[in-house]
Amino acid sequence: MRADEDTGDKLPSREQLEERLREAEETLDAIRRGEVDAVVVHHPDGERIYTLESADRPYRVLVEHMQEGAVTLTSDGVILYCNRRFAALLGLTRESMIGRSVIPYLERADARVMTELLSGGADAGAGRAAEVTLHRTDGHAIPVTLSAVDLPFEADLPRIICIIATDLTHARQRSHELAATNEQLAAEMVERRSAEDRLAVALDAAGMGSWDIDLEQGSVTISRQAEVILGLAEAGSAARTPDSLLHPFLAHEQAEVKAAFDLAMTTGVLDFERRVRSPSEESARRWVHVIGRTYHRDGLPARLVGVVADVTERRLMETQLRQAQKMEAVGQLTGGIAHDFNNLLMVIGGSLDVLESSIPGENARAQRFFAAAKSGVERGASLNQQLLAFSRRQDLQAQPVCVDDLLRAFATLLSRALGETVSLELPQPAQRWYCRSDPHQLETAILNLAINARDAMPHGGRLTIMTALTTLTPREALAVDAEAGSYVVVRVRDSGTGMTPETAARIFDPFFTTKAMGKGTGLGLSQVYGFVRQSGGFVNVTSEMGQGTTIDLCLPYTDEVAAASPVTQAPTAAGDGRVLVVDDDINVREVSVAMLSALGYTTVEAGDAVEALGILAQRSDIHVIFSDVIMPGEINGLDLARYVRANYANVAVVLASGYTAQQRDDKGTPSDVELLRKPYSRAALAAALTRARAAQA
Repeated sequence: MRADEDTGDKLPSREQLEERLREAEETLDAIRRGEVDAVVVHHPDGERIYTLESADRPYRVLVEHMQEGAVTLTSDGVILYCNRRFAALLGLTRESMIGRSVIPYLERADARVMTELLSGGADAGAGRAAEVTLHRTDGHAIPVTLSAVDLPFEADLPRIICIIATDLTHARQRSHELAATNEQLAAEMVERRSAEDRLAVALDAAGMGSWDIDLEQGSVTISRQAEVILGLAEAGSAARTPDSLLHPFLAHEQAEVKAAFDLAMTTGVLDFERRVRSPSEESARRWVHVIGRTYHRDGLPARLVGVVADVTERRLMETQLRQAQKMEAVGQLTGGIAHDFNNLLMVIGGSLDVLESSIPGENARAQRFFAAAKSGVERGASLNQQLLAFSRRQDLQAQPVCVDDLLRAFATLLSRALGETVSLELPQPAQRWYCRSDPHQLETAILNLAINARDAMPHGGRLTIMTALTTLTPREALAVDAEAGSYVVVRVRDSGTGMTPETAARIFDPFFTTKAMGKGTGLGLSQVYGFVRQSGGFVNVTSEMGQGTTIDLCLPYTDEVAAASPVTQAPTAAGDGRVLVVDDDINVREVSVAMLSALGYTTVEAGDAVEALGILAQRSDIHVIFSDVIMPGEINGLDLARYVRANYANVAVVLASGYTAQQRDDKGTPSDVELLRKPYSRAALAAALTRARAAQA
């Protein structure tokens, strides 16, 4: 079928024009229905025939079903053919597009791009591409890539350009999603690096290091802090392997460490504490805590990740806390024993005192036995004072003390105690430090340390005693169970045999001694410990076999320098008046009554403080209350003394106990209450009563 026929040179009539218009419309409809084989287009150079269908029907089937849009255009952009996909891109039917220009369906700015694609220029025979935007009939814009190529025809035939249009909507959407994902991943990477940096700072601040074992590759990644903690930093930066993590641990513990790592492969959790040593300090021992978790891949362990921390300080604090708790418990037990022992000594000594006064002086044999018995009581009292010192219940007279002055004052006594084979060195300090302590008990403590040091140097040696000042931070103070602040350190260092760690841990235990039977009671160092603790200080011990021992007595520093005034002893005098004796121990009470009667006093007895208060309320002839401090019930001797001094101003008070000094200041016991230490003699009792009554005069 022809789309146009020659009519000659005559002008067509109206009827002919209408006929041609009708034929043109029918032809266009046929083209749109795909029933036309070719289209003839008038051109200045003559008619051009555009074939619409050829023998290549299989290729047309392929083109019809492809996912990309396909369109065949003239060099002017007239659509000769398009597949269903191209029509669908524009929201049109193929029939409505054939014979129309493609330009109106483009973004205005893309019309020039399409013109260049159609012209081809120097690359007319080659493929070319461009991105443009198509406008659908519903107003939506569709980004596409146009790939254009000239179809090969004879040279005298008109050019036909085939264009493949690829919809970029989903690709761009995926690109945007990918960009958003990449941006999110980048942000997550930044956050992860920031988190890793924060974690590294936190671990470093906490004194912890991290490690990561790749079980599949057999490699180890370890942080600098972990290298320092394990001592690997000094061993060089060679490639790490899982086995290299075992090397820092003590040789006899490496098998246990390896077993812990192996067990983590099954349980998924690693958690142990062991000791490591530093390559540069073979004698150094540090405790480390290793924590980790196993991560699996395909059901098999792939990574073991964790942290390591140096817990040496914590271990030391735990050991010191256990030691302090043990010493506190033993001290309470010892104090209770000492109290009962004091009562026994009081009964024995008081009875001897009363009996001795009834034995004629010319009975020399009896007097010798009395002297021996009283000497035994005195030795028992001395032993009991050592027990009280350990339990921190002895009577201390604290005052400012310059330790260097004290050392030089009794250096001669120290030298005699050490003997000729041990030299004494007292280095002169750059400054004189004052501590608050009982000077007599401090002398005793230093003397005890000197004697123990002498026994640790059987073949002679050197004992050095020096002083220094140290200040504890709250953290350091917590480690030694003391208050933060400044302390005067009295350092006693010997060149003796030293001690094992096991022995050093027990040297302050009561009755513990390494000396031969009969060579010591095991209470000397216990007394030192109790005295220092009761003074508000602490003790440090450093010792190693063959290297000697250093013991630091750390006593609270004071900037006071004035010495306390000496206490004068009141003269003993015969007594008169009525004494209310208060004691729950009937034996002690009977002895006290006998001693008071021998001194000329009349007595009234009470078994506890409640009974004593009842007697006071009924009688007005009581001149002195003589009471034990420790008694059962809600009211003890100190409470009784406070009540009496507040309500009976004319009644003097004397308290007796094995340990009362720390209780004196506990609730503000009046200073005019006399304190008498058990066991006491009749003369000491008489003097205490005289002083108490004199204070009331």
